[in-house]
Amino acid sequence: MTPALSAAEVVSQLGFVLAIDNCARGCRHCPAYGSAARVERASLRTLSRRLHSVAAARRRLGLSARPERTVHCWRISDPLDWVSRTRRDGTATAADLALLWRERLGGQGLYVVTNGSEGRRTARQALTVLAAMPVLVSQLKITITPADATWGTEDYVAALAADVRIAKPLWELPADRGETRADARRLRLNVKTTAAQEAEAREVTEAILRGAGLSRKTVGDVIDDSRFVAFKPIYDLGAADGAAGPVSGALDLAEVGTGRRYKPTPRDRSRTQYGIRPDGRLFAVDMYAFTETDLSDHETGRALYWDDRVGEVAVSDV
Repeated sequence: MTPALSAAEVVSQLGFVLAIDNCARGCRHCPAYGSAARVERASLRTLSRRLHSVAAARRRLGLSARPERTVHCWRISDPLDWVSRTRRDGTATAADLALLWRERLGGQGLYVVTNGSEGRRTARQALTVLAAMPVLVSQLKITITPADATWGTEDYVAALAADVRIAKPLWELPADRGETRADARRLRLNVKTTAAQEAEAREVTEAILRGAGLSRKTVGDVIDDSRFVAFKPIYDLGAADGAAGPVSGALDLAEVGTGRRYKPTPRDRSRTQYGIRPDGRLFAVDMYAFTETDLSDHETGRALYWDDRVGEVAVSDV
């Protein structure tokens, strides 16, 4: 059975090879908020085989070894939450993902957007390796937000201060990601807040930076430089049950006339991108509407998946 979707379409528009899917952190600005879905993780061995097959398909199709588009290992997940047990080394972390990405995707570094390590040992180990070996990461963004489940606690500031202290050498390097602006840095702090909480978010960010060892003058310099610290609005991306998100004051993206969320960003990303879930199932993402759809065969209704053995689109047997 030959599916309508081809390997060429998937590979040329591939934006996601998910190492981790779903999230249990409970951040209120995330579309996974309220989800009871189990967090799924692909093993390092599976991901190695999968990326090898993607690389082979790119060669077969005459595409460059390094994709022009960033291939994400996450979508509504935190990549620092990914771990995998290995026979030889014990536990693989996001740093091992980064090495795999660079080896299999023509030198493309891993793009990491995280709400921080939350003080967990494996997550902090990953940050330490990425900071020490910056060639492994195309860009690291650490999110600071009042929508975080632990906002307002001493642990929140302390954990993020420790993370920034580890990662701050990346501020000295340019980003290595095609979608960024020319002067972007390898590390950026994203402060996502509503207008009503911006002053509070700024105070917390200053406390985090001071805790990371920055002088008062340096804190003043970087917090007003969007290359280093960017203040961004919280958009209402909805919740897991399809209702509006719970953050009061979040910006509404509903399109006039349709009510659907719509935020076109053609300069930064193409609208439709394909992805592969940890279990191999294929999905499509509307990058302007912030929605994803699992793909199925039009004739049988069965799920489409990426066959790692041959680097082709296949139809599930069930």
